[in-house]
Amino acid sequence: MNFMKNISMTSKLVSHIGRMSLLAGVVAIVTTVAIGQTTFQEKHSGSTVVQAATLPVHLTSKYRTVNDAVQIKPTYRNSTHKAYDVINGVAGNNQRISLKGKYRLNKLNILYVDQRMNIDKGVYYHFKIGKKSGWIWRGYTQPYTPKYVAGKSKKINKTVYVQPAYRAATSKKKVFGFKVVRHHTNFKTKYKLNKFTKFKATKKMKVKNAVYYYVTSGTKKGWVWHGYTTTKKPLVNTYLATEIKQTMNKYHLRGKVLVVNGKQSNRDAEGVGYANYGRRILNNKSNVVYQGASLQKAMTGSMMVQVITESQKTGRRITQNTAISRWYPGLKGANNITVGNLLTQTSGITDHNSEVVPSQKLSEQQAIDQAVARINQSGVSEKSYHYNNDNYILLAGIIRAVTGQSYEQNLNQRIIKPLGLKHTYMWNSVSSKYVKARSYKYINKNYQHGVNPNDKLLSYIIGAGNMYTTVNDYETFEHGLKNGKILNSSDYHYLTNINSKSGSGYSGGMYVRHNGNVKAVYGTLAKNHVGNWVQLTKNNGQGIILFANQSNSADDVKQAGYEILSRFSNQFDAR
Repeated sequence: MNFMKNISMTSKLVSHIGRMSLLAGVVAIVTTVAIGQTTFQEKHSGSTVVQAATLPVHLTSKYRTVNDAVQIKPTYRNSTHKAYDVINGVAGNNQRISLKGKYRLNKLNILYVDQRMNIDKGVYYHFKIGKKSGWIWRGYTQPYTPKYVAGKSKKINKTVYVQPAYRAATSKKKVFGFKVVRHHTNFKTKYKLNKFTKFKATKKMKVKNAVYYYVTSGTKKGWVWHGYTTTKKPLVNTYLATEIKQTMNKYHLRGKVLVVNGKQSNRDAEGVGYANYGRRILNNKSNVVYQGASLQKAMTGSMMVQVITESQKTGRRITQNTAISRWYPGLKGANNITVGNLLTQTSGITDHNSEVVPSQKLSEQQAIDQAVARINQSGVSEKSYHYNNDNYILLAGIIRAVTGQSYEQNLNQRIIKPLGLKHTYMWNSVSSKYVKARSYKYINKNYQHGVNPNDKLLSYIIGAGNMYTTVNDYETFEHGLKNGKILNSSDYHYLTNINSKSGSGYSGGMYVRHNGNVKAVYGTLAKNHVGNWVQLTKNNGQGIILFANQSNSADDVKQAGYEILSRFSNQFDAR
């Protein structure tokens, strides 16, 4: 059932009936008296005042009170047929009467009739809508049968929640008042669903093929389509909603923010502004995905540790100290670069073209081959910390070489499926049902210099920043680094404490600081305005995941994240 379409149709009905009630009873008109179309046309054509006819006796039967609803026949809605006043007599007194045209019937659609009478062999209905009233020949009407046929309601006892996607202030989802009489249902809008999160459902009813719940929340009550609810308690609440939005606005940021405060058992996910301003798609929509940028490096690093662990049972063991010349014999200086150096960004690679947009989309192998070619051209400096995408592109190549599968296959099998991630995809595998967030800058006003994701660039940086995800999926990934679904505690320690880790604290795709108690990482992309910031405690009990699709600088994003976190904790300063 198209619920919103039905709502629209109902709104039209309500507009026609003005301030009248929604019916004491809505029934089909049953009558056995009819008048031929030709007879009526002859009687009422050519004059606004028409005598009842030339029959010997012109009597009106005693009219009787009815309570029906009729509808002007669709074929007559644009006609010149009219509603009539009775003149030269009083209806119901057996007097000779005349009919006088009042106004066109096509101005009305639904008529609610309260009287019925016979003139000769013609049946007429009397109606009143607002200030309008009059008599209408039955031949201009048809029984009114609403499309919303309601089944019998049955008692239920359950708690339902408004789905988080509908909590935005701009939501058009509604709770309805139903007027159910004689198996017909009328809808009347009551209030927006986004005003409430939790409902007590006490009745269940079918309207056509759609199921509705009768719900209460405080003093509010009404019917709501079950499709707008869930029986599972939403994972988010709004305990920091105001602070998050105020801080994001302070730094002119737009995006999605997830705050976790395990000490108070609180989580708050808030979308601020638009993911696509031109299409007016909000960041709080559940189908919006964001460029993961450098946050992907932790996924690549964790997969490399999995490969290292698996290799211990083979004759080709790999450790963090294994030279990468095993896989890249043509790479200059590869004998002196270890897997650990790649994981800690201490290989000495200083390629300044690692985010130059190529002329075409590249395959995984092409992206790896071009990285090797660029490194050979630029050379390798001393083995100190130099952050560069090439380190993780080379790690992606090693994972491919050892497993015999593509990086994308490894990501799906090692990360996405074990964790049950529903909104994480490689750049070229995002379903059309999802919206890729467009990035913007703030220049005197929001949503300037809009940039769509560049697929050529994303194909270029395999393993280093070419996937899409959401704040919730990324939090699930962070938990997977220690709960055994991706890595166990021992593997996580290995990942974050590689021997070649420098004073920067970078190891395995993240910065590990404060004696290992805080992990943080920032991600952005060339020629984009993406700004992703993660700060979490070691056990993921507290922290923030902020995906900004409008940002002007990394400092703004990090500062905003720190200020939001400071609302409930002063232990975070990993900027």
